[in-house]
Amino acid sequence: MGQGGFERILVAVDGSGSSLSACEAVASLAAGFEADVTLLNVIPSGGIRRARQSEEVKAKLEEGSEKELEKAAAPFEGKGLSVSRETLHAKPSVAQSILDCAARKKCDLIGLGTRRLGGFQGMLLGSISNGVATHASCSVLVVRRGPSSKTAAFRKILVAVDGSANSRKAAKKAGEIAKAMGAELVVIHIIHIPGYAYDAAAGAATNTLENDARDYGRKLLQDTSSEFKRAGVTAKLELIEEIQSPSVRIARYAKEIGTDLVVIGARGVGGFERLLLGSVAIGVLHYSHCSVMVVR
Repeated sequence: MGQGGFERILVAVDGSGSSLSACEAVASLAAGFEADVTLLNVIPSGGIRRARQSEEVKAKLEEGSEKELEKAAAPFEGKGLSVSRETLHAKPSVAQSILDCAARKKCDLIGLGTRRLGGFQGMLLGSISNGVATHASCSVLVVRRGPSSKTAAFRKILVAVDGSANSRKAAKKAGEIAKAMGAELVVIHIIHIPGYAYDAAAGAATNTLENDARDYGRKLLQDTSSEFKRAGVTAKLELIEEIQSPSVRIARYAKEIGTDLVVIGARGVGGFERLLLGSVAIGVLHYSHCSVMVVR
């Protein structure tokens, strides 16, 4: 595995409590990797028609943006990190502006809160964070502070592996973060045999299916553990059987053990190449009580 981490991080801020929590979490992460950080505030497009009014409102919005960026910079400056600040007017949308800025600056991570602009209070994931996580070409950290969290730092990290290329990248990244932040690391593999498989198979065939899945899971976890040991990282291994949704089980297990961060690949086994975000990653993003990093 070895060192790698993150070199350039973009943090989308909007002045909300969720956004400030994201800044606190990313500040701890950036300090561990000595990453360059850009704070971005995107001003939503408005419907002002008269030129004079438009300029006056634009100036007010940009003034407010500067104040929000100054507040967002505090956690980074408190750790001795310097950050660059940027304000953009949404073209065509807030999410797309964030994605375009990350691409322009060649960022390898985008950090943001769970919701704000366009988000309904009943949703666990707002439209902006959902859009960025779904369409980003780099990794995305969606920060959600759990109800028992007293700090933004990541002290316990959970990574789910399934043998796919994306999950190997996720495991590598989780190991780098755990090592940099001195965090506890837990690796899980979900044995997911759908209920219809039992309906279609005879008893002996079902037993063979289960045993093969367990053997594969044990080997996968041991191989992953060996990779971590070579990188100087200790990890706890867990093999979990689940008939229902793997994403719900990952989220539930993360809550049970008090995880601060779930790391998952953007697409796992069975994911269609045309999909930027697999169904398990989408489920974990929506159901997890804690922060989630989708690794690409």
